[in-house]
Amino acid sequence: MPAAAFALPLIGLFLAPIYPTINSVALSALPKHRHAPMTGLIEVFSALGGTTGSFLTGQRFARAGGQGAFYLTLAPMALLVVAVLALRCRSIATTEWRPVRPAMRGLACVARACMVRA
Repeated sequence: MPAAAFALPLIGLFLAPIYPTINSVALSALPKHRHAPMTGLIEVFSALGGTTGSFLTGQRFARAGGQGAFYLTLAPMALLVVAVLALRCRSIATTEWRPVRPAMRGLACVARACMVRA
């Protein structure tokens, strides 16, 4: 059995806590009277994403085979990691440290986002 057959379920295991965490963060940033409409909006887009995502994954498996489809799922996960690092980078105050060159600001910010704050 290929290693991808074991890795694919593990991806779901590690991504599972992200959904409720994002929901909680989004709802806590809103006033209480907007929680119900936002929860409905989140559920609608979750259903649309789940339906569309399942259909697209099935199409990928049909065209590229199991192993090829597995590797195609790595691109959205990489984008998710980059987005999380970018959001974390935005939330870190940069008053105490700035990179020398503006071109290096993005790389330096990602490096700082990976470091554990004391």
